[in-house]
Amino acid sequence: MTPQKPKVAFYWCSSCGGCEEAVVDLAEALLDIVAAVEIVFWPVALDFKRKDVEAMPDGSITATFLNGAVRTSEQEEMAWLLRRKSGLLVAFGSCSQWGGIPGLANLFDRESILRTVYFESPSTVNPEGVLPVTSLGDMGW
Repeated sequence: MTPQKPKVAFYWCSSCGGCEEAVVDLAEALLDIVAAVEIVFWPVALDFKRKDVEAMPDGSITATFLNGAVRTSEQEEMAWLLRRKSGLLVAFGSCSQWGGIPGLANLFDRESILRTVYFESPSTVNPEGVLPVTSLGDMGW
């Protein structure tokens, strides 16, 4: 009987994407890794959905590599879900460990960030003053 491969997951929060690229940049060596583990969740590279993780038994993932800073409620929910489903959750990369560039937003209040990004930056063109919405209901739909 062939032993089961360890189940591995990857999840990308707010970051530059460099950690995901580092894994993909393994090129052909990635095939050796895939031969040694079963990738059960990696939405950046393969077609996995949140419902796929929800359907897994708690603790069934051997290790999840989570990169990027948690900046949204969706990312926080996924981090907690993956922690419950995983034996080990690894903070993979400087953004997940120290905040990185996304973590700099913690130095400012929400209004300052929105004003700078959507109105005052040198490259911004937003004559209608459009701001992001938190739900479709905020759009008047």
